[in-house]
Amino acid sequence: MDRAVIDALLPLFTPTTKNRWCRSINPPFAAGPSHWLGGPDGRCERGGQIRLICASTQQGCAARRGSYVYFSQRLRDSSMELPGANYLYALATISITFVGFSALLLVFRQTIGGKMTSYDSYFTLAFMQAGFIVTAGGLLPQLLAFFEMPLASIWRASSVIMAVPIFLFVVTTPKRRRAATNEPVPFYVGLLLLLQFLAGAGLLLNAIGWPSPPRLAPFALALSVILFTTGIAYLIALARALRENRDQG
Repeated sequence: MDRAVIDALLPLFTPTTKNRWCRSINPPFAAGPSHWLGGPDGRCERGGQIRLICASTQQGCAARRGSYVYFSQRLRDSSMELPGANYLYALATISITFVGFSALLLVFRQTIGGKMTSYDSYFTLAFMQAGFIVTAGGLLPQLLAFFEMPLASIWRASSVIMAVPIFLFVVTTPKRRRAATNEPVPFYVGLLLLLQFLAGAGLLLNAIGWPSPPRLAPFALALSVILFTTGIAYLIALARALRENRDQG
């Protein structure tokens, strides 16, 4: 296959088309049964790891090896976006928007001429931290993919890295809240923190490959849990702040 033809056709290949092409190809010039991309089952491996490797006899594949190795490299270079990246980008976008909303309480206080309380400081900082954790988690896997790491290694590394700030956030939040309010931690806060702790634990399990190899689904689920539980906590905390302001007025 001429390289000029490959260069002309390559932009027409979507990820779905590439996979279908890789699964169906069975070159007639091969001396024996041939499978492409990923060994004996003939499946395509995506996420920056696309390889066109003839598993037939070397003699049967030697004639076209140069062209297909070249095609392999071009496909790999043109398919660096991770599967599920759009979902992670959406989480990152929503969470960074959420960070902006977390400052609304301060704006509201200033609008009515009030002073910022210690609870307001805790409120704003805590929700900004949670929002940035989700934002970082949504961008980290794709950043690692740019280094052409294997797909399993991307999810393993991302899971370990994101579990650390999640655990730190969960462990430090009760103490910071008690210092800001001089009250014990309410039941709903403890429940939401427990869910966030379980999300961090799920990331560690995903990193060690139990009960399945490291993959996208547990990682995306953990980030979603952090985002939704933080959103619920934000609405409850905002309602409390507005209620206190009404009582003071």
